[in-house]
Amino acid sequence: MVDAYPELQSSSPLSQVVPPGQEAGFDIIFCSQTVKSFSAPITYYINDRPFNFLVTAQADPVSLELSKKLLKFNFNEDSMEMFATQSLILTNYGNAPARFTW
Repeated sequence: MVDAYPELQSSSPLSQVVPPGQEAGFDIIFCSQTVKSFSAPITYYINDRPFNFLVTAQADPVSLELSKKLLKFNFNEDSMEMFATQSLILTNYGNAPARFTW
């Protein structure tokens, strides 16, 4: 039963009918907004007979990598422009979205 764990609410399907001689499965999806270790026993039923397994997960912090540590805005001597530009690339190597602010 994943109902007791908010981190597993996206798991599906919660119930199903399996025809004779067929196979079926279900997806356990873990999602956490906080950094933590997770462990939970899950019970599922086949014809009212309980079966158990343990779900364990580790939610790690999302980190962004910057292409530069320092930005220097310099005007070229031969330029009469009123602005200077630099590029900065943010890379997220994780598997979750990362929020950032300036």
